[in-house]
Amino acid sequence: MLAALQIEQRYPRGWRQRIREQLRPRGEVCSRLVSTPGGHYLQVTAATGRGGRVDWREVRRVVGGEASRLLYPHRLSPPTDSGVSRFSGNALRRALMRETACHLLRIAPALARCPVVICDPQARHLPLAEALVPLAGELRVLTARPDRYRPAVEAALQRHGAALPLTDDLSCMADAALVLAPDGIDGDPPLPRGWVLSGVEQARPRTITGYLPADYAAYTPTLPPGCDSWEYLAGLYELSGVTTLGEKPPLALCAGSRHLTPDALAGQLTGLDSGRAV
Repeated sequence: MLAALQIEQRYPRGWRQRIREQLRPRGEVCSRLVSTPGGHYLQVTAATGRGGRVDWREVRRVVGGEASRLLYPHRLSPPTDSGVSRFSGNALRRALMRETACHLLRIAPALARCPVVICDPQARHLPLAEALVPLAGELRVLTARPDRYRPAVEAALQRHGAALPLTDDLSCMADAALVLAPDGIDGDPPLPRGWVLSGVEQARPRTITGYLPADYAAYTPTLPPGCDSWEYLAGLYELSGVTTLGEKPPLALCAGSRHLTPDALAGQLTGLDSGRAV
């Protein structure tokens, strides 16, 4: 379950409180369960004690196995020996990447005549190919592990009568309308004619890395104060099992400072089939 940490700074007033704080070297740690649409998260509040100290040992005890993937405000920097670290996960980003690709292929029939490439060097994302085979007219997989993709190749042929070519040639991306890169793209391969949908945060030309979940507004009232909204949603998806966040096409996409809707992107990609530049 996602655990969110807040630090409560204590400022004693009066001599009695100051004495009490001097006798308490570290502040107490308390927790409560917060309900969200479709799930819960653990809200942990650690009060400071003498000298602003936090009882990090108690924090670790309260959050248990989530100590290495906590959600907390970016202004907070736990000591290196605290035993806690920030949550960082890409499962929601990859789910929305997949939903975006499927949505584009459904609403832009012209894309069926354009190459779509899955960049999966270590063959970690076979379900992505299985989801796209029925929708893409020309799907290719760029991988260094073709042996792991044999079951997907056979399933594509048996279930859909479709070929699923495998290659390790980076040049296959050059004429693609869409490149899906669940683990990002290493090196400096050719840019596609269209766009890259990335499953990780990566600054590259014509690469979409941001996806706004369709139901994000329903979760804003329970956003822990000071925490990053994307990390919060990603944590709910990955750690609290709120899978509905990744089951609909996103409302908006982000490529660096550029923002666009999936429908606008579909219009651009449709232009590739007619020879217009993106």
